[in-house]
Amino acid sequence: LLSASEDSWVKILATDGTEIWSGVLREGQNYRPVLEGTALLSTSNAGGVSLSIGAGAPQALGARGEVVTDLALDRTNLFSAASTGAATYAAGSR
Repeated sequence: LLSASEDSWVKILATDGTEIWSGVLREGQNYRPVLEGTALLSTSNAGGVSLSIGAGAPQALGARGEVVTDLALDRTNLFSAASTGAATYAAGSR
């Protein structure tokens, strides 16, 4: 489950580049993607988006304003590295 504590742009792609979902997740909104295989998540405000798995506590994807690209999500290892070996993080401003 993705939850927004701040307005945050989010994009989720299948590994073949097919868009699963893209848009602004508004403060207070939740999104539960249906994953079949691996998907790649990118966001422009990692501190404003939290990921929770099952009954686990939500965890922010990074710092406020931090850009995250190609964070690999899959059913067996939701924080696995993307095909390049790791997700890409870049400092940003909001």
